[in-house]
Amino acid sequence: MGSVPPPSGRFRFVKGHLGNFAALDRAKRFQEALRSARGVKVPVSFFVIGGDCKDTTNAAVLLWDEKRSHWETVIRPKAFVRSDGTRVTEAEVKARLTYKGDGTVALKSLVIDSMPQEERDKFMPISGGMFQCEDHTKLVTSGEIQQKLLALLKQ
Repeated sequence: MGSVPPPSGRFRFVKGHLGNFAALDRAKRFQEALRSARGVKVPVSFFVIGGDCKDTTNAAVLLWDEKRSHWETVIRPKAFVRSDGTRVTEAEVKARLTYKGDGTVALKSLVIDSMPQEERDKFMPISGGMFQCEDHTKLVTSGEIQQKLLALLKQ
């Protein structure tokens, strides 16, 4: 399998977290499966719990590496120079790559902010949410979140 030639420019911003193309394909098929039950009322609703204060990767930059003749996927902010010689600062890249979240899951992704609510509700109706400044791996062990969740379940 040969390398994919670069587009007319050297970089582009890509929405959504990119690990690798196989993962993207699985994610696309998963989303299609979730959306396939159209017309059927979803019998449950979801209460989402997540972080809302840490810089979280929400996009990627694809850079064409001339020396190695291949694409580089950048998911951590770093400065680079465009093919026209324009410098893109780390701060500019960070503003495009990150969104608030828990360090692993961006809040936009958690609440499926990329589509209208009426469309989202057809396959994942969200009845509420609890958001706190906490790291992804510590959300379930947070005493404060556990107390709020217990109070919610008692209602």
